[in-house]
Amino acid sequence: MSTVPAPKVFISYSWTNDDHVAWVESLATRLHSEGVEAVFDRWDLKRGHDKYAFMEKMVTDPNVSKVLAICDAMYAKKADGREGGVGTESQIISPEVYAKTQQSKFIPIVRERHANGDPCLPVFFKQTIYLDFSDDSKFEEMLDELLRDIFDAPAKKRPPLGKPPAHLFTPDSVQVKTVGAFLRLKNAVEQQRPFVQACFDQYLDNFIDAMEDFRIKSTSENLATFDEVVVESIGRMRPYRDNFVECVLYMLKFAPSKETEHSIIAFLERLIPFQTRPESITGWRELDFDNYRFLLYELFLYLIAACLRTRQFASAATIIESEYHVTKSLRGADYYPGSVSECNTFVSSLDEMRNQRLNLNFISVTAGLIHERTPSGTISFREVLQADVLLFLRRYFPAHGSFSHWYPRCLPYAERGGAIELFARATTDRGFEPLKTLLRIPNRNALMDGLQALMSDRQPDISFRASHSIPLLLNLPDLNRITGRTVGQPS
Repeated sequence: MSTVPAPKVFISYSWTNDDHVAWVESLATRLHSEGVEAVFDRWDLKRGHDKYAFMEKMVTDPNVSKVLAICDAMYAKKADGREGGVGTESQIISPEVYAKTQQSKFIPIVRERHANGDPCLPVFFKQTIYLDFSDDSKFEEMLDELLRDIFDAPAKKRPPLGKPPAHLFTPDSVQVKTVGAFLRLKNAVEQQRPFVQACFDQYLDNFIDAMEDFRIKSTSENLATFDEVVVESIGRMRPYRDNFVECVLYMLKFAPSKETEHSIIAFLERLIPFQTRPESITGWRELDFDNYRFLLYELFLYLIAACLRTRQFASAATIIESEYHVTKSLRGADYYPGSVSECNTFVSSLDEMRNQRLNLNFISVTAGLIHERTPSGTISFREVLQADVLLFLRRYFPAHGSFSHWYPRCLPYAERGGAIELFARATTDRGFEPLKTLLRIPNRNALMDGLQALMSDRQPDISFRASHSIPLLLNLPDLNRITGRTVGQPS
């Protein structure tokens, strides 16, 4: 523990009677024992000293951090009448209180009250916040407050200054229509209102409504470079993504519930059809919905990453396993049962058109953009990658749910960094618990069985470069060692 420098305080008081002086001395003694250098005239004013010069020095000395004025009826009377030593101190103190900016140097300590209950204070302290030591039964409580003032260690501290919302500085001044709903939600949570879930549902409704603002359309004039239109559109969507991530993290941390899971699933069921034409449109190209395809994939990764960040593993498993009832066209009536695979659709304008047009030679331009767009200060790209890998693995643990397939577009970025956290921690019993919940497995042998199925699969849709990193990503060397298995090793 670091040593805190001893603050120096001067005690100004009236010699009202012996009992009062004894109380002041006991306060000075107690302060001294708590690490405060208390200047008290009975200790520090010696014969031959000029007592008025001593008082003036103590009040104005910059090395004295606080002046404690012990206010009783006699102190107030002498201060206002400029009588005696207190009157002299008052002539020094009052200009300091009235004229100087560092008014916090002076702390009135009320030791006595008038018959009507008003504190006994000099005129120059009437508007100053005081400490009430008039009730001896509350001495320890008030002493703690005094010490906090002296050491500048308030019980209630100003929270750290946050960053301004990113959407305020977005090009083209995108108005994020979900911000107000999120603030109402936070207020409802903080005030413990009974309508928190309704506020979250309203937030999600606002998000869905705002998506209509991002309609794009390919034409004969822009078709050759339509990937630029898509990139520009998803750039404008970014503040919505950031606000969504912040909102979901907040809900999962402070108001997790089955209702929250159901709201998220219902939200996804409404968002998935944005990848297809609205029922009212008769002319379109598939490219026209690529901005929504990108956003849905990105949002879902962040959603699962948020569940993992907040340790809501059961919620993540429920969202992953759920059957999603969606329509073949937006606002159509033709429902069909789907899975979270609906949130992972090929974005041809990026992964074909843009890749070829700019000679990027990326395994996935979509993953590259997600990597570039990772927000600072919230969920890291490594957490997004972990969510992508978890979703990819899920099909090798098919005991529950309707999950079928997930293409891990972010996997090429896993070449460095070692094992992802879920698998790095899985070597201990406590660290294995999240995977048991996420994959619905009873033990490590079941985990290794699923990983064996993964490593035995030729994985034709995963590039060699990406698949080469899987054993280290899943911590297979350590898991093999503790289970006695040989998963992923040459036979």
